[in-house]
Amino acid sequence: MASYYLTTHITAGGTSYGVTGTDNHIAVTYADVTDKKDELERLVLLCNELSLDLCQLEDVLEDFLAFTE
Repeated sequence: MASYYLTTHITAGGTSYGVTGTDNHIAVTYADVTDKKDELERLVLLCNELSLDLCQLEDVLEDFLAFTE
């Protein structure tokens, strides 16, 4: 089962947030997804609650960005 975590990236331009997903020995990170921390935190919670497969994370993030940007 995969686990998902919110990541924080601080740059000179500000703070952005991403997602790291891990499944056994595999880790995938999508950095700088958005600056909307609260919305991405809710998505990470849903990914964990619904046991999202790691291979689906990219599609979920694409949909997330289509509806939040």
